[in-house]
This record gives sequence, structure tokens and C-alpha cells, in this order.
Amino acid sequence: MTPKARAIRMLAVVACLTCLVAAGLVIHPPVAEGRPPGIEPGWSAGLRGRAFFSALLDLGNRSAGENSASWISGLIGHASVARIADGLRALSPARPAPPDVEFLGESAVVLSYDSVYDVHDAPDPAISDARSQAAGFDTTRILNDLAAHVDASQYDFCLLYTVDEVPGWVHAGPRYSTPAANIGLSNSGRGRPHTPLGWPRLRSAPHMNSLDLLTMRLPGVQGLTGTVIAFHEIGHYWGVRMARGVDVDAAWTPEKPIAWLGAATSHWTRTWIDEGLPGIMSGTPTGRLYNAFDLYAMGLMGYEEASTYAYAVERPDGPNEAGADERLTLDDLIYGLSLAGGRYYSGDGRRDPDTDESARDLRALLVVVKGRDEQIRPKQEQNLLRMAEEMPAAWSEATWGRSTLQVQVIPARGLKD
Repeated sequence: MTPKARAIRMLAVVACLTCLVAAGLVIHPPVAEGRPPGIEPGWSAGLRGRAFFSALLDLGNRSAGENSASWISGLIGHASVARIADGLRALSPARPAPPDVEFLGESAVVLSYDSVYDVHDAPDPAISDARSQAAGFDTTRILNDLAAHVDASQYDFCLLYTVDEVPGWVHAGPRYSTPAANIGLSNSGRGRPHTPLGWPRLRSAPHMNSLDLLTMRLPGVQGLTGTVIAFHEIGHYWGVRMARGVDVDAAWTPEKPIAWLGAATSHWTRTWIDEGLPGIMSGTPTGRLYNAFDLYAMGLMGYEEASTYAYAVERPDGPNEAGADERLTLDDLIYGLSLAGGRYYSGDGRRDPDTDESARDLRALLVVVKGRDEQIRPKQEQNLLRMAEEMPAAWSEATWGRSTLQVQVIPARGLKD
């Protein structure tokens, strides 16, 4: 390629990136840290997410002194060209070979890459506990590879498992749309639905980590716990949020009823008094059911009915009387949610729309992502297939009979024959 052709090619690349910058991808400072608004922090804080957004930010922050050297540097500057080129090289490793694809009956799909780390952040040697590392899958690439083999238009959730543990523990993964105004995300981010190309129904793609965790022990939960763990991560798609800055150990105040753990991490507190509560969406699930307020967030129970429920929450020791409790009502929760957005909108905190018919019939895809040299152990496969069989009935029970969940592989249209 001639020098002029190289320069023209680079200019085209830069022009493309400049359009992305102009489109507004660099105006949110948290993006530089790999945390697109509304996404669980564990998903995109790894190198894959950080590198892309950092390159865009670098392009947008070039200095005026770099804009005077030549016909091309007159547009963007030599230093910017060099940084962009380095960034593009970092962002454009050789694409991993397409995965081998195997169906486990009608229940799950196995994607075998050269290495699981072709599509997942690798362990950071500077972090002693891999479970605490902010890491995740290259979800877009996995979804693109899956779409060649399954009918991507049919799925609401895509649960990604591995054979052995990978960094990042278990987390909700990317969420692709906002379930309702006022609820599920910060009230100031009144959601624009966005789904991956070819996956029009997809709500989230949870990071489920190792198949060994299907039998992880949960206090108060009997039998195979993989269903509860899966429903917990699925439930984060709808998880409502309290005002930031609420300390889980803070004393109860009327202005900040203690409803959620950790200020906007979408978990109920562990101080519920009623036996078996708060259920699936506790930080560590305490049972196999969502509670009434979860069903309200999901659009499976309207305000009038959900308002008839109240749950006892223990006051922590401190300024308040030890051993006292408070009855948590839906209006308490809605008031707390109204504080979450930073800017108040009429009706903040109350779900809009009140219910969601699309949540009544859902479909999930179970996917195992692994390296070609990894083998799914017989017990792991047995537990996965058992879980897939149990999930529809367990979901119906968890949602009080208000929703169905199908777990099945639907081949891509061209493969059905």
C-alpha cells in the first residue's frame, strides 16, 4: 500500500471514529472507566470495554497544538494519529476462530473457542481474588456467533456459563433495555430501548460463571440451587434502585426507608423479619420466590394489588430503639425510588406502565462458553440438563404462577430443515 493510500485509509478510520464521537458516545465520564450507564459494573470494566471507550475519549480530547503539521495532521494532528493507530491495533486483535457449536439435546448450546479467554477478560495477576476482578464476556461476539446457529429473535435472556471459574464471579451482565419508566434504572435515565442486532427481545445476558456453581449451597434453599441463582441474575433486569448514598447499616429514617442493599445494587436488605423473605433478590437468596414488590417491578403485579402487601424490616441498632421494626410498604419503596434520579419527574418511583404483558411469556437460552481443550464433566452436564428441565416449573412457582419461562434451543431458520 502506498503512503498516500495509507493516509487515506487512516483518514477514513478517523472520520468514522469522529462521527461516533459526534454522536455523543464520549460525553459521559463514567464510560472511560468501562461503565456505560445502566449496566452492571462488573460487565464492562474489563480491558475489552475500557479500551474501546478510552480510544474514543482520546480522540475527543486532542489538544489544539496537535492540529497544524500537515494535510492530515491539520485535521487531527500527528500525535492523535499515532494514539488512534495504537488504540486501533489494541482493539483489533486477530479475530478468534469461529467456535465449534454443539447442542446438548434441546436444552443448551456449547460454544468451543480456541480458549475461553478469546471471548472473556483474562485473569489479572495483580488481583489476588479473581472473584473480585471486574471482568466479563465479549457478549457481542458471543451473541453474533450464536445467531448463526439459533433463532436469536426468540430469546429474552441468554445465560452464559463456563466449565471452570473465570474472573468476575456471577453478575447480571449487560442489560439491553429499560423495563419501565421510573423503575429499574436511575429515574434520570428514562430508558431508550436498545438491543443487539438480531436479538429484538433480548433483555439481558447474565454472566453465570462455572457450571460447578449450579450446586452452590444457599442457606434456606433446598435442592438444586442453579435455578435460584439464574432467576436472581435474570431478576436484575428489573431490579429497582434506591437513592445513592444509602448505607445498609444506617438507622431507619422516614426519608430513606431501608429497602435495598448497598445503595443501588439492586438487592433487598438481609434484615427482613418474615420467614423466607425477602426471597430470590436478597444479596444471598433466602428462598425460591420473588416477593410482591419484585413482581411489581417486573410488571406482573399492578400497583393496586402490590399495595396490599407490607413486609417487616428490622431496624439496626443505633439511634433507634433496638429490636424495633418497620413495616415496609410499596409506597415506602416508591418514595425511596423517587429520590434516585437526581432530577425529579412527575410520577417518579411508580412504575410506568403499571404492568407489562410481555413479561408473562419469556424464553431463555443456556449457553456454555469454553475452550476447545476443556471438557464438560459428566456431573456438570447432568446438572445443567436437570436445571433446564426444572426451570419452567420453578419459574412459574417463583412468579406466583404469573409468568412462563421456556428453556429450549430453537435452531436458526436455515438450520431447521
